[in-house]
Amino acid sequence: MLRVQVNVLYPCLILQTVLGNAALRQPANLIWPPLVGFGTIVLGFAVGYYAGRALGLARHYGGQPVIAAQIIIGTTVLGVLVIPLWLRLGLAWAGG
Repeated sequence: MLRVQVNVLYPCLILQTVLGNAALRQPANLIWPPLVGFGTIVLGFAVGYYAGRALGLARHYGGQPVIAAQIIIGTTVLGVLVIPLWLRLGLAWAGG
């Protein structure tokens, strides 16, 4: 019964709610949300990029946020972020 509810009734409820919504008939409501979402993501990337430059992080740290956070905050970041993630995913220790 739960499978019927999830696979049939919920999609019907979503379609009825979305297609019957009067706010979606205004073009501004269809254009602004994706633009604002994309803009905030780009703004976040720009702030992070320039904050890294202002803190003196070299270019070779790109794509390695754990190393950058470890330099900024301290060595405890490695234990707090990476090791529980490795244990959760069942990955072997890469340190040798």
